[in-house]
Order: sequence, then structure tokens, then C-alpha cells
Amino acid sequence: MPARLGLPNRRGDRAPGDTRCSTVLFSFLLVPLGGAWLYSWLSQPIYYVGRYDTMVLPVFLILCAIGLETIMQWRPWLGGLFAAMVVVLAGVSSWPALGPPLDSDVEDVTAAELLAQQASPADPIVFTGYRRPVVAYYLDRAGHHATLRSFPPEVGDHPGWYSEVQMRREPARLAHEGETLAETLAVAARQGHAVWVLSSGPVEIDNYLYRPLLRNLTVDQSRSVKDWRVYCLKLNPAIAGIGGQSSPSLGYETE
Repeated sequence: MPARLGLPNRRGDRAPGDTRCSTVLFSFLLVPLGGAWLYSWLSQPIYYVGRYDTMVLPVFLILCAIGLETIMQWRPWLGGLFAAMVVVLAGVSSWPALGPPLDSDVEDVTAAELLAQQASPADPIVFTGYRRPVVAYYLDRAGHHATLRSFPPEVGDHPGWYSEVQMRREPARLAHEGETLAETLAVAARQGHAVWVLSSGPVEIDNYLYRPLLRNLTVDQSRSVKDWRVYCLKLNPAIAGIGGQSSPSLGYETE
């Protein structure tokens, strides 16, 4: 087993296949992880969705390398064939020209384009759910450095993770965070800024923000795009400081 893993045996010498095995292990670890890092640094960031999958990946690759090295010792031509198949499959899966086009984030891309054109850098932009990572990325590429906020605020600390069940265990904290953020946005609106909300849809937890927010603000229909769930809010003097009035909603109607 030490020789198969590419490690020295107890006598300090190395078996004939150790160098080859070490090379295979090193390649399996360096190419996927180092290659992704280099591509992110030189070209554009790669966002790995599964953090825990990425942690397990090196172990998985080592096991694959051990199996491949065993096959190469048994039948070199068969091991070479398997290695070639892995390389071909990796290349095919990384080639965006193959397979159906990925359009799951078109809504967020178009939302980012709209914000880059219409939102000023001083306008606060609030995200709910999973919308922040993609939109923020394309805003940054467009050179638009806006004030970004998330609700609940903890979502902004770890984009891509969202547990409504866990957040709803502390309704008092959610209500406080919603009131605090709504007041901050109302202050910005009183200073003449537009408030942008990118809704994740009719999610009940977002109502902790929408209830206090719609007391002083109202949806600007001329600048909002409901199909993209992008809402522009402005201060409405008629309802400023007065709750309970119905207003065009963000997937929610005030009571």
C-alpha cells in the first residue's frame, strides 16, 4: 500500500512504480484545483456551489488515481485508455458550446443591466434570497459600484446559503432587522435616492422587511420591471409615516 500511494516504504527505497504513481496523484490534485484557481485569477471568477463537495474532491481524486495506477500496473494499455477517457470527459463537460445553453440566470443578468443603466451608485440595492451573487458580479463587471444590502442581513455574509426554517426560529430578531433596514432605506429615500429591491419571489420571510418598508415607500411603476422582479421604490409623501395603506406590492400586500 505505501508504494501504491506513492510513499516511501519502511526501508527508505522506492518501488519501480512509485514515481509514476506520484505523478498521477499530483496531476489529479493540481490540475482541477490549481487550474480553477488560475482561471479565476487570470480570466474570470469561478463560483463553486458546493463548498463541502470541493473539500471532498481531493480525497475522491486520490482514490481515482489509486485505482487508475492499479489498472496501469495490471494492463498499461487499459489504464491509458481510462486516463484518456477521463481527460476527454473533463474537456467535454467544460466546453460550453456543447449541450443546451445555460439560461437559468438570464433574469439576474438583465436585472444587473437595468440597474447599471438606471441606478445611481448612491442608490441602495436590497437583495432577498439567492439573487445577490450573480447580480453583484455583473454589476461589478459593468463598473457599477452600488451600495448592496441583503435581507435577512446574514444572507450577505454567506451568499448561496439560505435556510428559511432556521431564520424563522428568531422572529423577534427578523422583525428588528426588517425595521432597522426599512428605516435606513427610508432615510435614503428622503435624501432623494431611489431604493431598489430585487425580490426572490413570494417568500414569506421577506415580509419582515416589506411590511415596514411599504409604510413610507411606494413602488415606482415606471422604473420597476415586475417580470425580472426588480422594484424601484420612492418616498410617497401621501403615506409617509402612515401604515396600513395598500400599495403595489413586492410579492406581498400590506394588511
